[in-house]
Amino acid sequence: MALKSLKLSRIFTLKILLCFMFITQILLFLSSCCKSFYWPPPVENASDVMNLDPSVTWIRARGLSDDDIYSLSARKNIERLDFRGGCAGLTDKGLKNLADLNLPKLDRLELGYCDHISDEGLYYISQMEQIKSLYFGWYNGFTNAGLSHLSNMDRLSELCFQECKEINDEGLKYLSKMKSLRLLTTQGSEDITDNGLKYISHLENLESFYLYSNYNKVTDKGLGYLSEMKQLKILVLPDSPYITDSAIRKLKLALPSCDIRINRHSNGEEK
Repeated sequence: MALKSLKLSRIFTLKILLCFMFITQILLFLSSCCKSFYWPPPVENASDVMNLDPSVTWIRARGLSDDDIYSLSARKNIERLDFRGGCAGLTDKGLKNLADLNLPKLDRLELGYCDHISDEGLYYISQMEQIKSLYFGWYNGFTNAGLSHLSNMDRLSELCFQECKEINDEGLKYLSKMKSLRLLTTQGSEDITDNGLKYISHLENLESFYLYSNYNKVTDKGLGYLSEMKQLKILVLPDSPYITDSAIRKLKLALPSCDIRINRHSNGEEK
C-alpha cells in the first residue's frame, strides 16, 4: 500500500513538473510575441530624453518644448515620434528645430492637440523628406492652404486626420497631388462633398481610404468618382442618407477586389 502511494505521489509530482514546464514555455513564447506591442513610457522634458536607451526607436513625447527638441539630436535610431497625447509646448519653431536635426530613420510623426502649430509648421514638416507616415489628431491650427506643403512629400504613404474639422474639398485638392499616398483617413471633417471625392479619385496609388463620421454632403455622385479607383483594397464610407443601396451595389461591381464598408458612426460599427 505504501509503495502504491509512493508511485502515485511521484506520478503526481511529474505531472506538476510537466505542467510547470509547459506554462513556462507558453509565457516565454508570449513574451517574445508581445515585444512588438511594447508601450514606451512618455518623456516630458530634455532630461527624460537624455536618459533613454540609445537604441530606442519609438518616443512618446508629452511635454517637450521647442528647445527640448534639440535633445533628440543624439537619438539617431528614432523611427517614430509620437505626440498624440498632446504637445502644448510645441510650436512652429519646434518643428523647425526637428527638421534641422535631420534624423535619418524618423519616418513616422504623430501630432495631437497641437494648438500652437500653424501652416508654417506644416512647411517644416514637409522638409522632413524621410517621413512616410503622418498623423494629425484634434488639431485645427492649420488651413487647407497649409496642406499644399504636404503635397511635396514624395515618400509620404500614410496620412491620417482625426477630428481635424477644418479640412474640406479645397484641402483634398492639394492632397490629390500626393502620388505616393497609399492610405488616407479623414475623420470628423464634415465639409467634404462629392467634389472632394473627385479630387481623391486622382490618387492613383491609394489603396485604403477611410471616410469616417457623418458626411451628409456625400451622395451617389461621389461614389461614382470612387468607382474609377480600381487599385482600392479597402474603402470605408459614411452612413449618409444621400448614398443609396443601389449606388453601393454599383460601386461593389466596379471594384470587385475592394473591401467596401459602411461606417455606422452612431455606434462605431462598420457594416
